Amino acid sequence: MGSVLRCFMEITKATRKKTEKIVKGVLFYSVCVILTIFFMFPIYVMISRSFMTSKEVMSITAKLWSASPSFDAYKTALDGAFFQYLGNTAIILLTHTICVPLSCFLCAYGFSKCNFKGRDFWFAVALGCTMISGSVTGIPSFLLYVKLNLYGTYWPLIIPAFCGGGIMNIFLVRQFLLASGVTLDEAAKIDGANTLQRMFYINFPIVFPILLYIAANAFLGVWNDYKGPLIYIQDEEMYTFALGLYQKFFTGSSDLDSKANVQMATCVLMSIIPMGLFVVFQNRIIGGVQLFGAVKG
Repeated sequence: MGSVLRCFMEITKATRKKTEKIVKGVLFYSVCVILTIFFMFPIYVMISRSFMTSKEVMSITAKLWSASPSFDAYKTALDGAFFQYLGNTAIILLTHTICVPLSCFLCAYGFSKCNFKGRDFWFAVALGCTMISGSVTGIPSFLLYVKLNLYGTYWPLIIPAFCGGGIMNIFLVRQFLLASGVTLDEAAKIDGANTLQRMFYINFPIVFPILLYIAANAFLGVWNDYKGPLIYIQDEEMYTFALGLYQKFFTGSSDLDSKANVQMATCVLMSIIPMGLFVVFQNRIIGGVQLFGAVKG
């Protein structure tokens, strides 16, 4: 009788654990679904409004979907100026996406693997510069580019790409290179590898996921940059994507209400490329973020 009772209690205990596991799973995924709907709803509204007329968008009783969806807003947005702005942005995008992670890696390698006098001091000075507000350095930078006759060109937007992409990016890559140790470098050095070979054949593949994450951030920074082109570019034909579309469809007109659906279509078009970038490289980008947790300060 005792063995039967113990067997019954074990079965009951196993059933209870299984039930608790199922309940927890249902609650977890329910919360995930609710949060997904909550965060995706604004995107759905943006997309649905882009297929409406401006009158439907501005209506107080606007519905979640148009009774007669139309692509007229996209036809208006996709004109010659749209592709001209896109081409202008591509020049800066290509430079930043390639040069920011590369220059960041070169700076981080110098501060982590190369022994030179005052290395730690100058790195501390560079870190200390993060305490200086961008508002403080904005005017001197502007005056510098004016003195160099670079105002009104793309160079003020391109030159920063060769400066490491910010000290925090350099700091992250440097800390990871320091955490990787010197064993591989010493072994390669014994085998006769020079500095450049050790840099690009040994250390570059190690930090590549982080550099890919930095490249994605550099891409998004240029793609969404409005202030930089607004300050340095005057010629409308040189406008970048964010600046050109904003000036054309969001300001400088008394009939903005008649462009409400075009504004939504423009937002959708601006979101497609960053979303596509994330979908294609999401595994590597997420892998780069996960690596940050393994970096020791």
